[in-house]
Amino acid sequence: MDTIQAMKEKEFLGNDFLLWLWFTSSFNHGEIFDMELSFSKKIVLKADDQKSFGTISCSGSGFKEARRALADGYKITSAGITLVTGEEEAYSFTLDSMALDISGLKCPKVVMDDEEDPDGLFYEKVGLVSKIRFIVDDLFRRFIKERLSEDWGGEFEALSAWVRAGKDL
Repeated sequence: MDTIQAMKEKEFLGNDFLLWLWFTSSFNHGEIFDMELSFSKKIVLKADDQKSFGTISCSGSGFKEARRALADGYKITSAGITLVTGEEEAYSFTLDSMALDISGLKCPKVVMDDEEDPDGLFYEKVGLVSKIRFIVDDLFRRFIKERLSEDWGGEFEALSAWVRAGKDL
């Protein structure tokens, strides 16, 4: 089996992860594990039959079209996310469901004196990119741990009810 085929077969985990992030953050007023997380910019959804694509572009916290599409069986394939860490560092990026790729990353502004350390700005930015990659990986690890736990049944029921409620928006 080639790598692309293997990734496509496991994409459902990424779809479910993005759905879980949206659900969890919406029920906790944007708070998730001592961070603020919100879906922003654009959400891309794909029908289960792999033939139909629906792209939903909207801003704000509603995303009514995306919620209706979820209720109709569409899966989230990518989402624009804004994440603010406990240190008040704001990141904005798009997260893809297939490989959990981060694109369009906007890191917190780094203020440094170039004369003091000319390479410092570069290394500081690399550190911020590494940090957001670690945060996303940690969130995914927590999702998998939750999904494999005995408590997943209750969480799944609440998540399913939230998805079904999107039909009436």
